[in-house]
Amino acid sequence: MKSVPPTTWSARRWVTPGPTRVLSLAVCLCAAACGTLGIDLEGDGADGTIDGNLAGAPGIGGSDQTKPTTGGASSSGGSDAGSGGTESGGTGSGGEATGGEPSSGGQGTGGWDGTGGWDGTGGWDGTGGWDGTGGWDGTGGWDGTGGWDGTGGWGSSGGGSGGSSFDCDVSDPLCAELQDAMQNRYSFDGTGTVLADAVGQAAGTVVGTTLDGSGALTFSGMGDYVTLPSGLISSLPSATFEVWFTWHGGEQWQRLFEFGDDTVVTNPDSYIYASPQGGGSVVAENALAAGIRLTGGGDRQLRTTELTATNVLVHVVLVANGALDRLSLYKNGQWVGDRDTAVNLAQIQDTANRLGESNFPDDPDFAGVITEFRLYGDVLSAEAIEKSYAVGPDATFGP
Repeated sequence: MKSVPPTTWSARRWVTPGPTRVLSLAVCLCAAACGTLGIDLEGDGADGTIDGNLAGAPGIGGSDQTKPTTGGASSSGGSDAGSGGTESGGTGSGGEATGGEPSSGGQGTGGWDGTGGWDGTGGWDGTGGWDGTGGWDGTGGWDGTGGWDGTGGWGSSGGGSGGSSFDCDVSDPLCAELQDAMQNRYSFDGTGTVLADAVGQAAGTVVGTTLDGSGALTFSGMGDYVTLPSGLISSLPSATFEVWFTWHGGEQWQRLFEFGDDTVVTNPDSYIYASPQGGGSVVAENALAAGIRLTGGGDRQLRTTELTATNVLVHVVLVANGALDRLSLYKNGQWVGDRDTAVNLAQIQDTANRLGESNFPDDPDFAGVITEFRLYGDVLSAEAIEKSYAVGPDATFGP
């Protein structure tokens, strides 16, 4: 028999009877019940030129022994055990006997500890009762599977431990949206120069510096960057780029990321990027920016008036919507600007995909720390972007 339940229950538990063991109709009934702004400018990204607890006796029928004295003080079905009461014909059969506390229907089968009773199947500790299957602590009960602490109950799946152990549980439609669309995730874990992809199979390579096990990568602004595999975006109709970073300041046109081609000597012919600070002759132009250029086309910039603070963690999302031909920028979970322009990722030769470095040879390298970079193979909704920002860069998704 399991330990005595506590005196007072919260939620679906109640104050249990005292030492008296006769069950009243009310208790029986109770036990039965409980079972059941963007600026459209164009310009050259290279130089910024603008162009756009209960208990009873443990044995069946007896307190300590089964039927120690038939019809006696401790007889079967009496106060402590066995059929009969204190004397034969007293509180015997028909008193605290069968159906009473210790015998069948009492502490035995169907009673305190038996099937359908307090501790038996369907009772306090048995199947379907307090601690059994479907009861307090058993399967489907208070602490069991599907119960208070079990699977689907208070403490495990669907309740206690089933409240979710994930930061972003896919039972939330926004978390499901994020998980379903996520194609690549780089969390900068581990050490060395191999940057693992936690979702896809597209590991990157760290150049000029190394991972130090901190879950973030520091870029000195002097030749430190990450290369990612080719072909990550050119087969996608739309994409969403997401990055958490801390900027240390410095020159204009540093890159958070750029995907495109690299001609080494001349400027790239196609690309998509985001910069913590664009360039220009007025303050409004020295702000968060993004841009795209398709093969054979011109540079199309998305400029904002959102100045990027230094030495604080910032969240930026760039959405490239191929269906609407639109670029959208978000900062710290909130929309900050759009630019309607052709977005055909198939026309970007994504052979030089980098974090922290531009494909323009004259642009400065990123100085700061990147904590998380994700690529989604679809357009994320504004609500999903806000959710992602709320759960943060180290969020776990599941189940």
